Amino acid sequence: MERLDMSASSNTFCVVVPVGREDTRLTIALRSLVAQQVDMNIALLDASGSDRIKQIVRRFDDDLALRVHRPDAGQAAAIRDGWETTSGDILCWLNAEDSLLPGTLRKVDEIFAASPETDIVYGHSVLIDSEGRSTGYHMAVEPISETIYRTNIISQPSCFVRRDAVEAVGGVNEDLHYVMDWDLWLRLYEAGKVFRFVDEPFSNVVWETGTKTASIAPRRLKEVFTLVDRHAGLSTALDTNIGVLSHHIGNYTAFAGLSKRLRLHHPLAAPKSIAGIDRDGFIASQARLPITNRTASAASILELSLEDAGVGNATVEIEGETSLPANDGATRIALADPVEPGGQRWLTITANGGPPCRFVNAKLIGETVRATGGTARQLPLPGMVDRPLDGPSVRLRDCTVSIPATGAVKTLKQTLLRRAARAPEELALLHNFDLDAAPGDRIGIVGRNGVGKTSLLRLIAGIYPPSAGTRRVQGRIAPVLSLGRGLDPELSLRSNVCLGLIQSNRNDLYSEQLVEQVLDFAELSHRADDPMRRLSAGLQSRFAFSLSLHQIPDILILDEIFTIGDVGFVEKAQVEILRRLDASPILFIASHDESEIMEVCSRALLLHDGRIEMDADPATVFAAYRELLAVQ
Repeated sequence: MERLDMSASSNTFCVVVPVGREDTRLTIALRSLVAQQVDMNIALLDASGSDRIKQIVRRFDDDLALRVHRPDAGQAAAIRDGWETTSGDILCWLNAEDSLLPGTLRKVDEIFAASPETDIVYGHSVLIDSEGRSTGYHMAVEPISETIYRTNIISQPSCFVRRDAVEAVGGVNEDLHYVMDWDLWLRLYEAGKVFRFVDEPFSNVVWETGTKTASIAPRRLKEVFTLVDRHAGLSTALDTNIGVLSHHIGNYTAFAGLSKRLRLHHPLAAPKSIAGIDRDGFIASQARLPITNRTASAASILELSLEDAGVGNATVEIEGETSLPANDGATRIALADPVEPGGQRWLTITANGGPPCRFVNAKLIGETVRATGGTARQLPLPGMVDRPLDGPSVRLRDCTVSIPATGAVKTLKQTLLRRAARAPEELALLHNFDLDAAPGDRIGIVGRNGVGKTSLLRLIAGIYPPSAGTRRVQGRIAPVLSLGRGLDPELSLRSNVCLGLIQSNRNDLYSEQLVEQVLDFAELSHRADDPMRRLSAGLQSRFAFSLSLHQIPDILILDEIFTIGDVGFVEKAQVEILRRLDASPILFIASHDESEIMEVCSRALLLHDGRIEMDADPATVFAAYRELLAVQ
């Protein structure tokens, strides 16, 4: 992302991003930091050992002040190390699965600049579930008071501290794994440091099974008990641990849904609401919640789930959009103005009398969900798995692609005697392939003819199913290869455009406009009503190319395709493809042209005999490719 003008910033932020395990939501976290309008140094310390994390981080190299990939002594040690080795007046840390809301650091910077006596600024956090849906607010957060002795009332991703205050109390305690943030707040509070609570949200925090917040590991219970016992005594420590267990049962077990509907809580839990939503999601009058686009493409739909929203009982308003009556259950609302990646909209839900409705969750998405039904030809093939992920992605695991090398036809004698034909021999095109691609990846495929480049692209595109292993792909794909696949020669060009748009899930309000764009680019508008079979082979390829190019893909796949017509059209096609490269979150391109790969790709794969020989930057890969050619 482009950095904005930061001349008005009076402080420098030091943000540490500790990574302990593979989590592709790191992309969202880093994207949320890069979008902040402040002077900032980001220190990323990765102890995951994951190549996938390295791939993600590589795309943000220009935005990082420090990047380390090595084992560490734990999260607290990584945070301390990042703060000590990276400059900045205001300190914070952001976990790989969490993210800051737009404009947060600018707001915090202004508060610190206006009140030099303030040492700590903190605000609310919006909770995100494992599916990326906003579910409400972090209800423990409240203005600073002695309540902090018995429960953590500060949400760590929404808290920012002056460096001199942290250093005055000795920094983060490296011996702690679960409560190092709470321990730091307590020491700052006891040292008389000035806290400033801001009654608005600063971050999105993921609450899901597997996070430390969701854990009831013995070490966590022990750390909580010891910390509270030291500051507030034995009875309070016991009560706090009961609260931890109650929170776990009420949020991370099969009992969670019933617990919220029946409002079952710790006996000492007081009624509480933030921005009109209470701890169970019920709305008495009006509630407001920021919803962030956590995908890598513009979001045009809001998915909203409410309970007890009877007819006329509630209305929903999305910032900048028309107010609509709310429906009970899941609702999908089309946005007139799409939300860019990392952007947010405020959602307002108003109860119109009667029993309070309950907010369950909301999420911004980029397209309508495809129907689960369909013909046999549309059913998933073995190894081809559709699973919701965060934005467009490609994941191949141990994939092998084979084709029959010999036939398996029985002779008449074998048929009459019921003897089985000899099993067909298999020719493996790809062997045990592992590959990951995420938004921002521009991947060049390099290698001699016959090593599997086109086979790999066809596997990614779904043309070849894996003979073994799994293929998981999320997002619209436009493969500019195997041109014409899925088109009907008996239908008119106009009908074939509509067919292609439906197949690529582009049957929306702009389909008619897209039909004209496809035909115009192919220079075939005057033959829009002709059956496709009446076109020459060259014109059919030109038409199919134009259709592939106008499907607005999340994943664009190119394979030595400039053999689609006369020289003039080829030049026009080259210009159009280059213009569209930045519009597709993920690009795969197979080419022998080194300058082409070097110009558009940030990563390259060297293939040999159906395997990846190297996965590195294009310059390194082409150097190895030239050496391979010299040997052979």
